Amino acid sequence: MRNALSRRRGAAETEEASLLGGINLQLLIKVFESLPPADYFSITQCFISLNDPSLAFSLIAKLVNLETSEPPKTTPSSPPTESPSISPGLWMRWRVRKEHWRRTTKPVANQHRERLAVIPNGQESITLYFDILYRNDNAGLLIVRVTLCALKPRNSIYRTAISLAKAFASAGTTSDPFLRENLDLLGEASSWSGYTTTAALGVIHKGNLA
Repeated sequence: MRNALSRRRGAAETEEASLLGGINLQLLIKVFESLPPADYFSITQCFISLNDPSLAFSLIAKLVNLETSEPPKTTPSSPPTESPSISPGLWMRWRVRKEHWRRTTKPVANQHRERLAVIPNGQESITLYFDILYRNDNAGLLIVRVTLCALKPRNSIYRTAISLAKAFASAGTTSDPFLRENLDLLGEASSWSGYTTTAALGVIHKGNLA
């Protein structure tokens, strides 16, 4: 009896803590939305914690229907009148200006919609992910260069060690200049060492869809 009461009390406390956490997350969402530039990253983290897809749907709908208060840019002046006194060059320059204005005066809301349409396919996230990895690639190539000088080129373990060391050092960074610079040495490898080099390139470029 005592154990049953203890379990019920624990379940009630857990449920109460869950409800309290949900209320706090809802308040945090309102705080993040009220910031001058809304903190959408923190808002989405709250959505994940709440596990409520409807909140994400409402946010996407809100972002898609963004309106702009930016004043429209002035249109080019009216086209020059076609007459014998108007040179073809002047007419062509006006046509070029009009086409440039048409391409560069998209409303901000349309730009946001186009960006949102690109994000779900993952390409934008992949590009940013690889950019971060590439810019923060601080792996030193000293161990690879020491291996290059220490082992005999005729030994198959020589090329295998170089390929594996470079793969582990630069995994996912798309940084493969060392292997490119030593393609002549790696090209002399046996079949299995060649497979290892190919696998190393795959590890370095993992996730890259470009």
